[in-house]
Amino acid sequence: MPAPNRLEQGQSAERPGEVFISDITYVATAQGWLYLAVTLDLFSRQASGWHLAENMETSLVIKAAKKATSMTGVGPDTIYHSDRGCQYTSHAMRQWLRDREMQCSMSAAGYCYDNATCESFFSTLKWEAFPENGVFETKAEARRTIFEYWNSPDKVDTKSFFQNHSKTRHISGSSTISFRISGHASTAF
Repeated sequence: MPAPNRLEQGQSAERPGEVFISDITYVATAQGWLYLAVTLDLFSRQASGWHLAENMETSLVIKAAKKATSMTGVGPDTIYHSDRGCQYTSHAMRQWLRDREMQCSMSAAGYCYDNATCESFFSTLKWEAFPENGVFETKAEARRTIFEYWNSPDKVDTKSFFQNHSKTRHISGSSTISFRISGHASTAF
């Protein structure tokens, strides 16, 4: 059963850990598909949690959410927003959110605007890190490339990848990394 949409179109967050947005994208390889789930903190637009797997089971999105929420405080006012995919509507995911007293929020069917931040992230990742034809030769190459992209800010085009470099109005013109280093990212609750 889908949850109500607790986000208003264009809504931003006032503090870290207030709103998380999650989505899944497909990663093509010559050896078959991989699936990448990300969880973004809407305040900083930082992809603070991710997980890559060979299936789209619920554990994929839970692992990404765990990584994201371990970086900042969460509580009863925290919104976790997604689409209505079966991973997000599953009992296991709903229970994981309840255990952390987080509010589940889902877009209306066919309404993609609330998840535009995730879609933008995926677009940037694929433009900057994926092969020109969009298909990795091997799953190992895809895993390595995504891992390196995520963990090596110096390998990223500083003009476009917002996680490490670009300035955003949501965090007073600071880059996401500068904001986190300053200690503000850990003061959500």
